[in-house]
Amino acid sequence: MIRKPHIFSGPSPWIAVVVAAEILGMAFSAAEPSGTIRLRDTATINAKSCVCLGDIAELSGTAEALSEISITSAPPAGRVKNISATMVSSRLRQSGVDLQDLVLDGADRVVLLGNANILALNRMAESLFDCLVSSMPWDPARTDIDIQPVQQSVYIPDGDISYEWQFPARWDFSGSATVRGTVLVNGRAEKQIPFRVTVIPHIQVAVASTDIPRGRQVSASDVTLQEIPLAERPADAITSPENVIGQVTRRTLLKGTVFTDRVLEFPKIIRKNQIVPVEIAEGGIYLQTKARALSDAKIGDRLLCANLSSQQQFEGIVQEDGRVIVSNP
Repeated sequence: MIRKPHIFSGPSPWIAVVVAAEILGMAFSAAEPSGTIRLRDTATINAKSCVCLGDIAELSGTAEALSEISITSAPPAGRVKNISATMVSSRLRQSGVDLQDLVLDGADRVVLLGNANILALNRMAESLFDCLVSSMPWDPARTDIDIQPVQQSVYIPDGDISYEWQFPARWDFSGSATVRGTVLVNGRAEKQIPFRVTVIPHIQVAVASTDIPRGRQVSASDVTLQEIPLAERPADAITSPENVIGQVTRRTLLKGTVFTDRVLEFPKIIRKNQIVPVEIAEGGIYLQTKARALSDAKIGDRLLCANLSSQQQFEGIVQEDGRVIVSNP
């Protein structure tokens, strides 16, 4: 008996396999990500206020359009800050990014380093010195200025650097004070640096060039000029030799003693019982006469005199030439 071959009336199993493979391929194709975000291990952040996605990750595909999304605040210059992958993904979702179409991989945590330069404190001190010289009332050639930074290492961002200085309100540019300087980078204030400043102005005063005994009249060879710190100057110090020469010492002066009004006096040009010329101006009447001095007197003193005839007493002012002037209003 002859058997007829069985003929399948339904679709071929090979066709079914091909169709299933195409369906699976379409499913896998639909699941492929449209972009990749690969976080770096570290990122150096230049001077800016925030860190964007493009600063901390390598982006490809549709993720490239997300580079300007803000992720976190930037670390200060010279400082380190960490940000986790979880925080990055949270920030992206808050910005409306659908992460289902993206792959987020790479480092679990990104270390952010604020890019910085070490501030040259010596250049800042030079700027402060120039500001002091232009602001203080003293002669720079006769002033000692010492400037010491309080801090040693200071980090600042890259950029154009300038300084602004603030002096203490009641400081008279003499002695010690703390002066604060603001460091500006590209016009933006970044740091405030304190400096300890000591300013010692000097002044010329007249001093004894040799030992001078009490009661001796000072001559030109007894006087010289010397610079001393302003803070050490006596309140009544004499600065000009011309104002010293011819005066008499009230006490013995050692070499180097500063001449003051307290240690000098004009010489006595009138002695007690000396007959002195007197000029009297009263009520438009001018008289010249003589009288007896009742005490010793020097230039400028108020001297008590007695009339030679009546012995009536009166006072007058001693002049440089020895005359006594009596003036009644």
